[in-house]
Amino acid sequence: MEKINIQKLQSLLEQKGDTQVEFASAIDAKPSLISAAFHGNRDIPMRKILKIAKYFSVSPFELVIENDTKQTHQESNTNQTQKVS
Repeated sequence: MEKINIQKLQSLLEQKGDTQVEFASAIDAKPSLISAAFHGNRDIPMRKILKIAKYFSVSPFELVIENDTKQTHQESNTNQTQKVS
C-alpha cells in the first residue's frame, strides 16, 4: 500500500468534474475505499494508484511522491528544531 497525495487527488477529481462514486467506478474500486482514502483512514493499493494515474493521465509518481517529500521535509524540520533547543 502507498500513501497517496489526497490534495493532488482531490484537485484532479475536481478538474475532471467527477464525483467520488463515478471515480471509484471508473477505476474499478469500491466507493468505500475511495472515501476512506480521502479521509486518511486507508491507503490505496499500488495497482489502483496505477489505474488512477492512467485515469487522470498523470505519472503515478505525481500521486505518491509529494506525500513522501512533505513527510521528509517535516521530519527534517523537527530534527533541526530539536538540535537548536
